Amino acid sequence: MHLYGGRVRQMTGHRHHRPGAPDQRLPRLQPTEAAVLTVARHFFQSFARPETEGWLAAFDHAARFFGAEDGPRIAISVLQSVQRMREARRSCFHFSNPDCPHCAEVIGESERHFIGAFRGMAHGRLSEAYGHALILCEGHDADPLLAEMRRLAGLLLDRDPQPMAAAAGLH
Repeated sequence: MHLYGGRVRQMTGHRHHRPGAPDQRLPRLQPTEAAVLTVARHFFQSFARPETEGWLAAFDHAARFFGAEDGPRIAISVLQSVQRMREARRSCFHFSNPDCPHCAEVIGESERHFIGAFRGMAHGRLSEAYGHALILCEGHDADPLLAEMRRLAGLLLDRDPQPMAAAAGLH
C-alpha cells in the first residue's frame, strides 16, 4: 500500500508481497517496537484508504497492547510522528497491510526507516535516528519528526523501561 506524502494515491487493490522482493520478513523487533509499527500501519492505512477507518484499529491495538490508560496517548504520539513525516515527504510511503496476516509479517524499506528513527531516539542514538529520519523526510527538515519520536520514546520509557532497554543492542 502507498501513502503519498501529504496526499493519498489511489490503490488498485490488495497485493501480497512477492517472494524475493526487496522487502523482508520482520526483523527482530521488540514487542514495543512491533506494537508501534502496527499502530503506525493502521494510521498509514487510514490515510491511504479512509474507508477502512484504520484509525479506529490503531487506537484499539494501542489500548490492547499498552493498556486503556496509556494506549490512547501512545497512539496519538504515533499519529503525530506519522503526520510530521507526511508533512516532509513528497513521494509514496510504502507500508504493509496490518489487516493481512501474511503482509503484516513483511517490513518494507520505508517502515524499516520509521522504526529505525524511533529506535535511535529511544536509545539516545541521535545520529542513527537522524539518518533514518532524513531518509524518511527525503532530505527535508527532519527535526519535527525527531521531536515527535522523542516524545513517543519518552512516553514508552516512562511506562516501562525494560522492553526498550532490552532492544539497546539491536541495530
